[in-house]
Amino acid sequence: MNDRDERIRQRAYQIWEEEGRPDGQETRHWEEASRQFSSEEETRDSFTETEGSTGALGGYEDSRVPKTAGTSPSKHRRGRVGPIQK
Repeated sequence: MNDRDERIRQRAYQIWEEEGRPDGQETRHWEEASRQFSSEEETRDSFTETEGSTGALGGYEDSRVPKTAGTSPSKHRRGRVGPIQK
């Protein structure tokens, strides 16, 4: 078993445990783990491709990063970006 298959196996096992260890779902768990792993690989590949020779991120934008990332906390307090949640 290669490294990729081992990682998929571990993730499929984790999914199986999270779902309460149901019987007869091995194929579905494997396919879900494989899909997640492929998605992670694609994300990693697209990130690497946009770095270029300088290591800069180029046009890469990760939707998981809030648009306020990199702003100072003082801007939040002044209400320019949004209030701080307490």
